[in-house]
Amino acid sequence: MAQETASSPHPYSIEALPEEDQEALSRSLERSFGQVLSLHPEPVLASYQAAMRYGSKDCPRVDTLSQNGTTTAHWQDACFSEESQAWLNGPMTTWQWSEGFMDPQTLPAFDDLYQRMEPMRALRWQGEGLNGQTDIMAPDVDFNCSCLAIAGKAEDAGKSYSFIALDGPSHWSGPQAQGTWMEEGLQVQLSGFASQAGAQRELLMLGNISGLDPDFDSLSFELSLKESNGQCAPWNTTEQRIGARQSSTGHWVELLLPEFGEQSCMACTEGGDFCVDLSPLMDWQAPPW
Repeated sequence: MAQETASSPHPYSIEALPEEDQEALSRSLERSFGQVLSLHPEPVLASYQAAMRYGSKDCPRVDTLSQNGTTTAHWQDACFSEESQAWLNGPMTTWQWSEGFMDPQTLPAFDDLYQRMEPMRALRWQGEGLNGQTDIMAPDVDFNCSCLAIAGKAEDAGKSYSFIALDGPSHWSGPQAQGTWMEEGLQVQLSGFASQAGAQRELLMLGNISGLDPDFDSLSFELSLKESNGQCAPWNTTEQRIGARQSSTGHWVELLLPEFGEQSCMACTEGGDFCVDLSPLMDWQAPPW
């Protein structure tokens, strides 16, 4: 039998941990939950806009299409800008919504969350996004993105909505990325949807994040929460789970939300021996993205 390595996730036995280790694990997870809400596409979008300033009138050639309140821009070819002495190599597709609809044809990488959230199809969104594999190299700065980054907001009948999608690595050596999560070496594949009407709040997150906390090299989410007047519960019928892989051992812990009707912001292992407070994920006064 091959020897198991520390990096191979396997069933996690919380009973094997002394009580003080359980407390440390709980604090690390709760700290990471708070950080998740700060993972915004804005640094990627701002970095791309700054990098594109190194282009020129015809480099790159950008084709645009406006339809149903949405403007889509696309460029494919590599080119060299004599003015800035920069290479720009595509492809990159970008979107800008101004009271525009979205659909899975224009957002294929966003399809999973889109299919789960019926309201997304009827709302008119404001926001922007990009999806591509692009290098922009100038003498003093460089940009690299094999990534997806989308953010949008909407209002409907007194209810506020926001969504994000982040996937893949991105790099920019300019100031727009400094001090943001782009510099922290995080690997992010995350879709998020939030809504708020008065004291009622809802949150859905899907995906994986690596590097948020030194105690965990991976966190995964398939999670929906709703909160009203301080009471927290699962939101819809999707499977509710959070997974975390401990960095030091490679052990995998899976936390499940309680059954519907039980008002709780706690997620626990299947046997209920270890629980973590999810309320940091609902610690926002307006949709977080």
